[in-house]
Amino acid sequence: MFIHGAGVDHRMWASQIDAFAERYRVLTFDLRGHGRSRPAGEYSFEALVEDGFVLAELAKAERVALIGLSMGGNVAQEMVFRNPRLFAGIVCADCTCNTLVPFLDRLLAPIYGALFGPLLALYSMDALVRQVGETSALTQEGKRYVSAATAQLSKKELARIMSTLLATLHHEPKYKAGIPELLCYGAQDRLGNIRKVMPKWHRRDAQSELAVVPEASHCSNIDNPAFFNRISLEWLGRVIG
Repeated sequence: MFIHGAGVDHRMWASQIDAFAERYRVLTFDLRGHGRSRPAGEYSFEALVEDGFVLAELAKAERVALIGLSMGGNVAQEMVFRNPRLFAGIVCADCTCNTLVPFLDRLLAPIYGALFGPLLALYSMDALVRQVGETSALTQEGKRYVSAATAQLSKKELARIMSTLLATLHHEPKYKAGIPELLCYGAQDRLGNIRKVMPKWHRRDAQSELAVVPEASHCSNIDNPAFFNRISLEWLGRVIG
């Protein structure tokens, strides 16, 4: 079950679908408020997580592995946090850890949330979507896709989505995932605290594996799909068979 990142849509997994479908049933979808799942109606992180559970139930699969990138990884983590027994494992790509939140990030989260809207207002829409593309991918194909997907949204929608990201964070000092995890990030991903937190996350969770995707930025599955697919499928083979 693939869960895409903030501001984009299910098409971000285009380079994964065929490779994974050779061995597994594959589910992709547009998160509420993204792509074809608009208008969103009620929009909150809680709603995104509940939608994920509904779709997992509708799939009627005996074993479900979650694969989420960026905000999709945050949604997947929360699903596992709430009901780990439903899932065989989780791939968290290019995302921060919901439950391992540095003190400074906890302190500054309300400030970040208040600033998203005013900061976005300073950009023209063209400049904004171009900037999002540039910071999300290394390849021209990846930059074009991220920019085009983001351009489908209004500034108001983007501000709401980005503010919602802060709701993913809830520091849980004693928590451990308790299911197999593959943690991975692009070697050139500079967004947020991902590169700093993932090694700590890996040390915390005994059933986790950590991989760095070479020649890749934040959208590591798009920048280097061959490597991303190989490590994910090898991991799934060990976890699911």
